[in-house]
Amino acid sequence: RSDSLMYTEPSGHALRRSMDLNYNYDEQWLVTAITNPSAVKPWGVKNAKSLARWMSERDALLPKGSLTAHHIDSHDTFWWPTWGKKWRREQFTTEQFRLLTVMFASLPGPFMMFTGGEQGIEDLLPLLAKLKERPEWRDGAVSWWIGDEVPDAVFGLTRSLGEERTTVLVNFADAPVTVAIPRYLRATVTSPTVLYSVQGDTSSSGATGASGGTIDRLFVEDRILLGPFSAVAFSGGFAHE
Repeated sequence: RSDSLMYTEPSGHALRRSMDLNYNYDEQWLVTAITNPSAVKPWGVKNAKSLARWMSERDALLPKGSLTAHHIDSHDTFWWPTWGKKWRREQFTTEQFRLLTVMFASLPGPFMMFTGGEQGIEDLLPLLAKLKERPEWRDGAVSWWIGDEVPDAVFGLTRSLGEERTTVLVNFADAPVTVAIPRYLRATVTSPTVLYSVQGDTSSSGATGASGGTIDRLFVEDRILLGPFSAVAFSGGFAHE
């Protein structure tokens, strides 16, 4: 039936092949890994860039057409892996909570949440919804920002469809960072338009750069400037080699 959807919590390959959509239980440990230094393991994800790398490798092994519904809050998140408070906004800082929302909502596939989880991100959710409505974000190829030129604190991905490209970058550090545009995307930004920016506990749409200035201050030659605990989404391609 075209109006029905098969959705399951477990994520084994048999269910990945047979279900339309899978719950992201296998991603929940990543939230604590990048927000709680004491939870970092020598063999595990340590920062925002390694989270992006983990996602890229996991998705590469999924059956073709498999979709994951991403979330950071659920009826179970106060049980594991961070004990105590129920909501991520209570477990972590406001800045961390908002940036986690940007990262997980920007991943390929839908973003889900439970009633009450929207508190503190009411201004951000409509901007993320508009991003996910863009054809290139819905149907485009994914390029992960996981090369040596990307700082460890930065999560990034670009989605491309034809000549349209849209990018999300998140700086999960408490200090500014400069990000070199990956070589395979080419070091020239053509006609960029900022879709939204996130600064700590505020977010906005339009041409306000994540560094707190205009779009001219966001892009400097072949580099992008990101303020502490900030995120930016922009459209406009990188010219091919």
